[in-house]
Amino acid sequence: MSDVGSERDRFAQAVFASSLGYFDILSTHLGLRLGLYRALADGGAMTSHELASAAGIAERYAREWRRSCSTPIRFPSWARASAS
Repeated sequence: MSDVGSERDRFAQAVFASSLGYFDILSTHLGLRLGLYRALADGGAMTSHELASAAGIAERYAREWRRSCSTPIRFPSWARASAS
């Protein structure tokens, strides 16, 4: 019985971890699609108001996107160079 419980718990943890990864990918996609990463690359650190203005979106969307970024993403130098 305990084997079934531990197997179930491992499965639930794997599904949860995959779900978190999906939302990280979705947040990254939105940042790219809305030009948020480009705005940050061009302007450096900025508030959500400044980011929204630079990307041409509503401030609420910039604020919500920033909150969804749980970890900073550091692109390798070759990725930054190819995006220019």
